[in-house]
Amino acid sequence: MPEPDTEADSDLRSDLRSDLRSDEKSDEKSDEKSEALKQWHRYFAIESNNRAWDLSTRSRTPAEDLEMLHCAHTAAHHWRVIGAPLNQMRATMLLAEVHAQCLLGDSAFKLATQMRDYFLAPATVNSIPNWELALTHAIYAHAALVAKRQDEYLISHAAATQAIAAIELPEDRQLVLQTFDQIPVPAATTKPLSFDPGPPDYLAGNIAAWQINATHYVTAAEKAWLATEPYWGVYSIPDSQTHLLPKDMSGLHCIELGCGTGYVSAWMRRRGATVVALDPTPNQLATARRLQAQHQLEIEFIEGFAESVPFADASFDFAISEYGAALWSDPYRWIPEAARLLKPGGQLVLLTNSALMTLCAPEFEADGAIREQLLRPYFGMHAIQWPDSPGQTEFHLNHSDWISLFSTHRLTVERLIELQVPDGATTRYTWANSDWGSQWPLEEAWVVRKAI
Repeated sequence: MPEPDTEADSDLRSDLRSDLRSDEKSDEKSDEKSEALKQWHRYFAIESNNRAWDLSTRSRTPAEDLEMLHCAHTAAHHWRVIGAPLNQMRATMLLAEVHAQCLLGDSAFKLATQMRDYFLAPATVNSIPNWELALTHAIYAHAALVAKRQDEYLISHAAATQAIAAIELPEDRQLVLQTFDQIPVPAATTKPLSFDPGPPDYLAGNIAAWQINATHYVTAAEKAWLATEPYWGVYSIPDSQTHLLPKDMSGLHCIELGCGTGYVSAWMRRRGATVVALDPTPNQLATARRLQAQHQLEIEFIEGFAESVPFADASFDFAISEYGAALWSDPYRWIPEAARLLKPGGQLVLLTNSALMTLCAPEFEADGAIREQLLRPYFGMHAIQWPDSPGQTEFHLNHSDWISLFSTHRLTVERLIELQVPDGATTRYTWANSDWGSQWPLEEAWVVRKAI
């Protein structure tokens, strides 16, 4: 954004030139020259910064495009010499936007990533003003669009729209809109992806598979609804070791995303929470509702999908997904939705297969349990369709992609729990290997909190 121009007068320029030409060698004169040099750098940083921002928010000639690019780089150079980290990152923000406007996709996205990682870092994101958060998302969206990274563009455009709506001062909002209004709205819709109520294309295949699989999970559901202590994952690790649920949930309004047979919702209700449980599979919900009636617990079960939930913003104190949405929904669609649903300060917990397990799992379950061999790339993980599960789509991210996604939606990572298989533990899942799982995590749980 434009820097305050407090030194832009001709007397300063002449004084600085005079000081810089001085041949005095005394310590006092050296200090004066050093201070004069800092002022000189600051003067050019401010002047170049303001000129580049001004050019970036209006129509330009080709010559002015070049001037804008040179001014942004000049400002970045001078802030690198004398600026604080915040000055330097604001200069990087300007560079990212200028490169995007000049259609320099690769460099724009690289600069935008550096800028976003700084402003959305846990140590920074809770202290920056709303206008700077909105501008971070907007410029990242612009750079992603020019770099042809459609998913990042759609998600960040949605995040920018949401952040702009939260800006309190009209003059701050207008300042951000000068940049945001130049970014094309996502094609074929006037609403960003994270607010699109339409079902995703992979949903029908997953529902069809789980309509069949539901019968295989009835016995496990009945056992889980009876449990006095929650337990997690394929080896039923007790919550006393993981602490994924607060011990006292009285007064908390909670939602389970992809609830399946609803036993996690039952555990939350018994701890005092009011609970909404959502799942897209009718047969799973039929089991959940039968057990709800049997155990006489008040839980609101809804047939729906985690990518578009029929509740208002900031409706819930706590959200959880044990497998469910965490495995079967695209995180670039359901994480923004979960963040939208949470109140400021609300917590999200998700448990799914670990990234390492995903790398080592054989293509076919008939090939045996997980083994000590990397079978697929760590980078670029997203949608996975196993050849022995036609029609089904799972979703997996590596750790850096999870953290980046959380940060984009103002979710701060509080804990990453990598579950270790206890000695003597058993499981009914043939793909799992207790010896492997005692050395490396088969499953991982993320605990994140929405910024206040």
